[in-house]
Amino acid sequence: MANFSSPVLDHNVTPTGDVMANLFASTSSNDSDWIVKLIDMYPDDVPAQMAGYQLMIVDEIFCGRYIKSFEKPDAVTPGKLKSSSGACTEQVRRS
Repeated sequence: MANFSSPVLDHNVTPTGDVMANLFASTSSNDSDWIVKLIDMYPDDVPAQMAGYQLMIVDEIFCGRYIKSFEKPDAVTPGKLKSSSGACTEQVRRS
């Protein structure tokens, strides 16, 4: 598992549109799933009820056998680096 986070933002940010994932991964198996999530993490110094709260914005599961095509599943070659780009299925809309 790999986690990436930014420092606490000093101003409000409004994400909109497609969330894109660029994956570079390898596996020891002939199939794997990769999960991508965009989470809004509340800092620990906000009021107690929301401190540390994690709000899921969007998530997507990328199945290794469907990286090339949904119509023609293909086994993943163990130990070989794969790259893939794709949109998470939902657009982020905030008002």
